[in-house]
Amino acid sequence: MAYEKRFVDNLIGGMIIRIAKFGETVTAGNTVGEGAKPDAPTPEKPGPWLTLGKIKTATSERQKKTATVEGVNDAGFYEMRDLSIAQQSKLKFTTQEVTPEAIQLAFGVADNLEDDQEAALFSSSGNIRCWVYGELRNSGNNAEKLAHFCVMGDLSLTNSPNFASDPVTCEFELSIKNSPLATFTSLALAKLAAD
Repeated sequence: MAYEKRFVDNLIGGMIIRIAKFGETVTAGNTVGEGAKPDAPTPEKPGPWLTLGKIKTATSERQKKTATVEGVNDAGFYEMRDLSIAQQSKLKFTTQEVTPEAIQLAFGVADNLEDDQEAALFSSSGNIRCWVYGELRNSGNNAEKLAHFCVMGDLSLTNSPNFASDPVTCEFELSIKNSPLATFTSLALAKLAAD
């Protein structure tokens, strides 16, 4: 009996990340917010989505808490078992291209950066509330789009970029906030695993 194949051969992953900051205008009278997720970006209609540069590394992380559940089961036996519950989800990604958002977060500027405008330093919470759109690509197969997702959360830096180094590396972290508007769509993952 042969086992069904459940993995993708030679997947060379790549991820494209875009952000849409809360308060940005989508259309006249409509702004990005908790209940207003912008449409996915396309070359023809980029919308309010901004790039964070070429993504060097990207990971999805779920932080769990384990608790022991104990008591008498329906058969009358006392039992104990560990129950693991995901409490927080994060996306982490790095880039070596410095965007205005990296500077804004590194220097604690509360509002969007504007040229020739003074801003108060170290006055923000260190987070940017936004939607994040991502595409998982197979770089080893003509950059085939395997899946895309859109989640909401708070974007921050996990490091203080060394602006004197060559090249600078910015490490972003999105602490995901649960939303009924969040989506994950597989486009070719199941097909690849079955081939």
